[in-house]
Amino acid sequence: MTDILRVNTVCDVAKNVDLDEHLFTAVVLRPEVVDSHGDIYSAEVVKQACHDYVAYCMHTNLQHSYDLEKSDMMIVESYIAPADLKLGEGDVLKGDWIMTAKINNEDLWKACKEGTFTGFSVGCSSLLEVLEDES
Repeated sequence: MTDILRVNTVCDVAKNVDLDEHLFTAVVLRPEVVDSHGDIYSAEVVKQACHDYVAYCMHTNLQHSYDLEKSDMMIVESYIAPADLKLGEGDVLKGDWIMTAKINNEDLWKACKEGTFTGFSVGCSSLLEVLEDES
């Protein structure tokens, strides 16, 4: 059985909860769209972040705190969408970074089902280029 969670963010993206398998899927990062911090990432940066995460990290945390045990939330899929597609009632766009986590922590799983856990966040550092406002 699959239940759909949708959250209105700066870019309205799909989230999906698979109730049978305790899987939570969401868009991690969408290229060329302003995120909730006011930042924009190119398609190449999003792709590199996805690949670097798999190659060098694969660690999860909750709200940027490292209180979770490694087995509480395990990433089972991480990829760049090869084409536009539907995820539940939402849209995934070609180039979006999508991730699926197996949730083994009962409190976190409850938050996924209730919609209080709404998605993934990139905790990283980067070089920032400030663009001049041309208006």
